[in-house]
Amino acid sequence: MWRREGSLDGLRGLAALAVLVFHVWLYTQVDPDFHRRTGPSDHLLHELRLGLFLFFVLSGFLLYRPWVGASLGSAPRPRLADYATRRLARIAPAYYVAMAGATVLAWAAAGTPGVVLAAPDELWRFAVFAQNLSTDTVLAVNPPSWTLAVEVAFYVLLPVAGWLALRRAATVRAQAVVPLLLILAGLAWNAAVAGRDVPRYATYLLPAMLPYFACGMLAAVLVHGRSLSRRMGWALILAGATAVVADSVWHESTALSLVGRTVRDLPAGAGFAAIVAAGAASAAASRLLGARALTALGAVSYGVYLWHVPLVWWLRSEDLVPLDLIGGLAVVLPVTLAVATASWALVERPILRRARARAGQGAVDTVEVT
Repeated sequence: MWRREGSLDGLRGLAALAVLVFHVWLYTQVDPDFHRRTGPSDHLLHELRLGLFLFFVLSGFLLYRPWVGASLGSAPRPRLADYATRRLARIAPAYYVAMAGATVLAWAAAGTPGVVLAAPDELWRFAVFAQNLSTDTVLAVNPPSWTLAVEVAFYVLLPVAGWLALRRAATVRAQAVVPLLLILAGLAWNAAVAGRDVPRYATYLLPAMLPYFACGMLAAVLVHGRSLSRRMGWALILAGATAVVADSVWHESTALSLVGRTVRDLPAGAGFAAIVAAGAASAAASRLLGARALTALGAVSYGVYLWHVPLVWWLRSEDLVPLDLIGGLAVVLPVTLAVATASWALVERPILRRARARAGQGAVDTVEVT
C-alpha cells in the first residue's frame, strides 16, 4: 500500500493550473486560435499545454509502482479486482457528472467563439470514453476529455505491462525493459502516422501518448527503494526543468518535421519524469513540491481539469469573462475552484472511500490521476 505524497499532489496541482491557464489564454482570444503566437508571452503561454503530459507521466509513475514493487520482491502482487474497482471509482463518477454539466454548458454557449459541439447522435462516444476515436468528437463538448479516454485505455494496458514485468528478472536493469519497449512502441506509432493521410484522431490515441506514460513508469523503476540526497533531488529538478524548456524551444522549429512528429514532446516527458522522481525520492524536493497551496490544488485537480473549459465557454457566452488573460483568470479560476471543490467533496472523496473500504484498504493512497 502506498502512502499519499504531498509532492506528487503538488505536481498534480501545478499540471492542472498550467492546463487551466493555457485554456483561459486560448479562449479569451477574440477568435481562439491554438496556433496564434504573436510575441514572447504567447509562446510562453502556449507551452503551458505541456501540463497535460505531466498528468500522463504521473499516471505512469503512480500506477506502475505496485507492479515494480512486486517485480522487485518488496510488495505483494496487485489484485486486479481491487485495481479495477479503484480505477473505476477514481475516474468514472466525477467524469460523468462533469460531462453532463459540460454538455449543458456547451450547448448554452453555442455560437460563442471557440465552442465546438458534437452531433447528438455522436454523444454516446463520451459515455464510453471513445471520443478520441472520431475526428468529430475528439475535441468537442469538453476538449480536455480526450485525455480521459487515453487514461482509460492505459488502465487496460497497465496490467499487461505489469504481467510482463513480473516475468522479468528482479533487477532494475531487467525491469527497465518494459517501459523502454513502450516508449519505442509509441515512437513507432508516431513515425507511422507522421505525414500520412490519417484521421486527426490518430494522434490522440494511447499509442501516440505511450512515451509519456512510459517515462513515468521508467522513473518508478529507477527510484524504487531509493532515497535521493538533497543534491541529487535538486539536480533532477533542474535537469527536468531544463528538458521541459528545451522541448518547448526545440518543438517550435521541428513540430512539422518527421522527427518532430515522431518524437513530439518526449523530452518534456523525460523532464517531467525526472521531477516526479525527485519529488517521490528526495526529502528536500518533496518539501518544495509539497507546499500546502499546491497540495490543496492537487486534491481538487481532477475537478479543475474536467470543468474549466466548459465554464470558460459558458462564462464567455454570458459576457462575464474579459477578453484578456488576467481578467479571464480573475473570473474563471475562483469559479472553477469552487466547482472542483464541490466535485471532490460531494462526488470523488465519498466514492473513493467506499472503494477503499470495499478493497479492505482504509489508508489514502497516491494512485489518483488527473
